[in-house]
Amino acid sequence: MNPTAPTMPPISRDIEQHPWRIELLGSLRVRHIEAPLHFGRRNASLLLAFLAMAPDQSHRRSFLMEQMWPDTDEKTAANHLRVSLSCLRTTLAAVSDTPLLEIDPQHVRLLSARMACDVLEFDKTLARAHAAAEDQQEDLLRHAAHFYQGSLLPEFDAPWLVPIRQRLEDDYLQVLRKLIRCMSRNGRPDEAIEFARRLLEIDPLQESSHRELMRLYLQIDRPAAARRQYHELVELLQREMGEPPTDETQRLANLFMVDPNAPPPQPLEIPAPIFVRPDTLPSTSTQFIGREEEADTLAELLLSEESRFVTITGLPGVGKTRLSIEVARRIRDAYSGGA
Repeated sequence: MNPTAPTMPPISRDIEQHPWRIELLGSLRVRHIEAPLHFGRRNASLLLAFLAMAPDQSHRRSFLMEQMWPDTDEKTAANHLRVSLSCLRTTLAAVSDTPLLEIDPQHVRLLSARMACDVLEFDKTLARAHAAAEDQQEDLLRHAAHFYQGSLLPEFDAPWLVPIRQRLEDDYLQVLRKLIRCMSRNGRPDEAIEFARRLLEIDPLQESSHRELMRLYLQIDRPAAARRQYHELVELLQREMGEPPTDETQRLANLFMVDPNAPPPQPLEIPAPIFVRPDTLPSTSTQFIGREEEADTLAELLLSEESRFVTITGLPGVGKTRLSIEVARRIRDAYSGGA
């Protein structure tokens, strides 16, 4: 296994194939070849991000209005969409004659042929890693970790972003845990330390991640670093939760707190993370009143073996989204992947 970072595509070749690059992880960054683009309107930036995560998909304007401005009346939402599309079209056309957007009176589509997006690259690389043989996984996992430069669009707060942001973060944590297992198993705990630290940056209260970092320090004969990590954990848990470390953590600490000269332990396998289904449904600020019959009918249709999907139609603003959320909340336990 080559311990170095995976070979990335040559920059010049990648730019030639994909002169447009849209990055959403860490913050929104848009470039054409090497020229960065800046949009003067937040609505336009967020709309471009939405389109970039579903390239080549033709979206009805009414759908975009409902997703982007769910609590706004139809006339205002239509105006927001019109201004945002105008901003995007003008800004993109200023740097290239090659169209990135296809816009007609009813639909909007982002063309993928000459565009690269880090979210799509992360997902594609992770899927390849899952399908790869064990001895080929590490390079692909490193490649996936390279694309994840931070949380999805942290500068924006939109309901449709929440489940996607959480899913990507969960996937990234899975990548880090697998990389740590690979490197520890292959006798390279010193390299695994970097990824263990990244785990703690995202979730500093995850005690199992602290334990893994302590084990890695012991494997490379750095008991003083393991002791520092343990003391940091003790202070953190006391400050944030008013609790001591678990018995499992304290038993591990005895290896280096009581006898600093104890030999480093053998590499330990990190157990596969237990999946806890997150609540990905958007929160609602109003009670669901007066549409019980419609909700019951929709729930019955979705749970029926004869219905693969159900389409809810109606004018913008009549409550389709609120009804959908309520139905999803009622039947989500019937699906292993949640709703």
